Amino acid sequence: MTTLTLCPPYEALDLCIKLLDLEVKSIATKAGVSESQISRYRKGKADMGTESFRKLIQALPEKAKNVMVKCLVSEEMTKEEVFLSLTK
Repeated sequence: MTTLTLCPPYEALDLCIKLLDLEVKSIATKAGVSESQISRYRKGKADMGTESFRKLIQALPEKAKNVMVKCLVSEEMTKEEVFLSLTK
């Protein structure tokens, strides 16, 4: 039996940035948050405030935005589903 691991939003964001080859500097500038804040969040070392997180998601390209929203709303996306959503 295979156990699937649910993907927390910070890991989904990390996968979005890596798989879509996104520039953190550009996202940070568009969102009005610091690169270091995004870095700490991606590593699971810090939370973001609601408004900063909303701006961050809005700064992402559509494919990444859709994955992040789905991950947040359903709270049941696995890492495999995130990967498949970003690579198809």
